[in-house]
Amino acid sequence: MFAPAVPLLFLLLGGSPLAASAVPAPGTPRAHLSGFVSDASGAGVPNAAITLETQDGQNVAATVSDATGHYRLEFTVRAGVHYSERVIAKGFHTSVQQDVPLLEGVDRVNDIHLSIGSASETVTVTPTESKGNGELGTVAQAGILGTLSLDEMPYSATSYTSQIVLDQQAQTVSDVLRNEVGIQEGNGRYSENQYLTLRGFTLEVGQALYNGIPGLVDARSPSIENIDRFEIFKGPSSFLNGASPYGAPGGTVNMVTKRAGEQPYYRFDGGYSSNSEKEGHIDLGRRFFANNALGVRVTLGGRAGNTPIDNQAENVADGAIGLDYRGKKWHGSFDLSDEARSMLGSRDAIYFDYVTGNVPQAPKLT
Repeated sequence: MFAPAVPLLFLLLGGSPLAASAVPAPGTPRAHLSGFVSDASGAGVPNAAITLETQDGQNVAATVSDATGHYRLEFTVRAGVHYSERVIAKGFHTSVQQDVPLLEGVDRVNDIHLSIGSASETVTVTPTESKGNGELGTVAQAGILGTLSLDEMPYSATSYTSQIVLDQQAQTVSDVLRNEVGIQEGNGRYSENQYLTLRGFTLEVGQALYNGIPGLVDARSPSIENIDRFEIFKGPSSFLNGASPYGAPGGTVNMVTKRAGEQPYYRFDGGYSSNSEKEGHIDLGRRFFANNALGVRVTLGGRAGNTPIDNQAENVADGAIGLDYRGKKWHGSFDLSDEARSMLGSRDAIYFDYVTGNVPQAPKLT
């Protein structure tokens, strides 16, 4: 007479007649598997994944070890089936035990000892064109070899990015290159010409390559507004870039122009330096059309006023536009730049007397 009350009890507890079927029916063969997962020192290994599988690879039960390394599995025993136990823990070799004997109603204890091993994971590395704080580049144009990582470069090479121009407020090529060991500046900061030595050999700024092409750089003081990388190749590198028409046994400098990145870029800034020189810069970059096929980069800059040198003034203005297209069948680039510079009271390099070889005496302090 009390049988009808059973479904009502399930409903009062929030269950249903369907939920009652999830509970093993009386007489269903059940078994338990428990144990302790430890390392070589005997300490428990927490969060180890324990899986019980049949011989055909079907998962029967799964759990993870607790904070002390203990675990417990409960499952339905199937007659004539062979079971294997798999244990996986980060930093350890995977343990697989075949033919684990399991019997109905028996609580079997199976302790697992794991040996230290290397974790297996897939790491995707995306190469970048700069490292550290962004001032040093990681790639360079190696002439006939194409663009290579500096680690793969068959020559001693260094690459400085446009970030160093912003960080050091550089205004000339010399301001950037004098960061490199082995390069000395022969002229003063506010000279008309930029004269350098690389490994003891003369390196005129006009000898620098422009995207790998010689003869396109202003021979006196080229603008750096539109330059993205300054690549320095030390030693003879005619094999990479061809023979320089000027001859540069100490090495070669290649200036790579800016291109529009994947994200729009806008920069506006100004500056003031003593004695009363003012400057301003505009840098705009953006890509257009499907798949960002067309890139446009525009740079403008100028400075004018009296320099810190007495009775000296300069007026500099430059602008450049760089286009690049990346299509499915072809790609190309185009650069157009113009600059104008005038200087009043220019200083030239200091030369010794080549005839007598005399070195002028230093002035006395008293």
